[in-house]
Amino acid sequence: MNKQESSLWSKIAPKLCRYMKLRRIENMVGEGDPDVFMFKEGWVGFMELKAKDHPKRASTSVFRTGGLRPAQINYLVELHEEVIPAFILAKAGEKIWLVPSLHALTFNTLTSSELDRVAIWVGAYSKMCAEDWDSLSRYILGK
Repeated sequence: MNKQESSLWSKIAPKLCRYMKLRRIENMVGEGDPDVFMFKEGWVGFMELKAKDHPKRASTSVFRTGGLRPAQINYLVELHEEVIPAFILAKAGEKIWLVPSLHALTFNTLTSSELDRVAIWVGAYSKMCAEDWDSLSRYILGK
């Protein structure tokens, strides 16, 4: 996990743990394993964290570099095919998106406006308040 992803984890963990249990599972054993295992009352899900600076041009793919690795894409696609909730929580600059695993194959090619369209939740990272965290958790839990 890079420095920006570690910072993202440090911010989301204490906020989202109010709504569900979170376990950081990234390791060197299982290449492609998502960063976070989430669970609550019989529900389980996975989340891959991605964070970087926002590109200067609107036409640039946000995660063209520093995006999903092939093993991560494969894992997210498998989870989607098995109907297991899985997401990419992506942050670039001040924008943060919750992207369903359905979009793992194209994630690295998406511009900011395209991420806005495929994400099921979009926020302003540094301005997130209690209502935003509540909303994000409801989207993750499918409520």
